[in-house]
Amino acid sequence: MGLPTSGAISLNQMHTEVSGTSGTQVSLNDSDVRGLIGKSSGAQMSFNEWHGASATDRVFTFTGATHSGAKGSYHYGVHNSSPSVGTMASGSSDWNKTLTITQMHFSSAVNKYIFYATHASGVASNTTWWTKLVISRYMVGSVTLERSTCSVQTYGSGYISLQWPSEWTGSNLGAGAITCTFS
Repeated sequence: MGLPTSGAISLNQMHTEVSGTSGTQVSLNDSDVRGLIGKSSGAQMSFNEWHGASATDRVFTFTGATHSGAKGSYHYGVHNSSPSVGTMASGSSDWNKTLTITQMHFSSAVNKYIFYATHASGVASNTTWWTKLVISRYMVGSVTLERSTCSVQTYGSGYISLQWPSEWTGSNLGAGAITCTFS
C-alpha cells in the first residue's frame, strides 16, 4: 500500500509496511525499516524520508520476446525498451526515485542476465536496498539472482546497469509474461 506521501508518519506505520505486527517493538535502525529507503545501519535519518515509501511496489511484469543480437547471439526478454518493460513508482525503495526499466534480458553472447534502468531524477545513488531479484515465468519456472553475485555500475543521468553470470537458460526469458520481484 505504501506510506503517506506527505504529513506525519509513525514508526508503527513503517513497521506494518514491512509486514511487522502493529504495536510491537521496532526501531528506525531495523534492517527492514531502513530497507524501505535504502539506508545503511546507523545512518542519519529523518521521518520525512519515508514519505511514499512502499514495500510492495518492487514488482514489475513484462512480456518477453527473442531479439537478434550481435554475431548470431540472442537476447531473451526485453531488449532496447521494445516493448516497454515498466516503471517502479516514485518514493519507493527503487533508489528513492522513479525507476524506468529499459531492458531486462539474458544475453547468449555474454551468458549473463542484464538489467538496465534510468531514474527520473537523473541520480542513481543507492543500489543496495535489495538483496535479490526473482524472475518468474508461468509454466517455465523462476530464477533467483542474488545481489552478492551482481556487478553494479552507475552512469550519468541516472543510468544503472546490473549484470549477473548465468544461473538459468536464457530461453526461459523468451516470449510470455515475466514477473520480476526485487526484495
